[in-house]
Amino acid sequence: MRSCNRSKSIWNQHNDESSSVALNRLDIAMQIAAMRPIAVSKDSVSQETIDHELAIGREQALAEGKPENIVDKIAQGKLNKFFQESTLLSQKFVKDGGMTVEQYLDTVQKGLTVKVMVRSVRVVCTYVQRRILQTAYFTSNFIN
Repeated sequence: MRSCNRSKSIWNQHNDESSSVALNRLDIAMQIAAMRPIAVSKDSVSQETIDHELAIGREQALAEGKPENIVDKIAQGKLNKFFQESTLLSQKFVKDGGMTVEQYLDTVQKGLTVKVMVRSVRVVCTYVQRRILQTAYFTSNFIN
């Protein structure tokens, strides 16, 4: 069984938070929990990770028999795909695959973005356990 994950986001916004922004925080938290991005954007991915992904891309291209002169371009293309799949703002939005998370945030409020992403396990596990207990209590009272 997978562990519970909770993702909190710190938002780049003005002090007067609109209700639509507050309501849509849950959507982004669910995106983070479901898609498990490694960073907010490609700018925040470590150089070590970038080098590792480029090396994997080169190895795959060579294993497929691609010419040596295009191996680096293929590896760069694979790195760009990695960024799209593994960075929060570039990922396809779970609730609407026709837009990225960054585009979704712009529809909520122009210029809204995620600055920091933090994962916390204990809080959500406690929340899930409470919800299970509440559901079990409600069900047992309802049946009796």
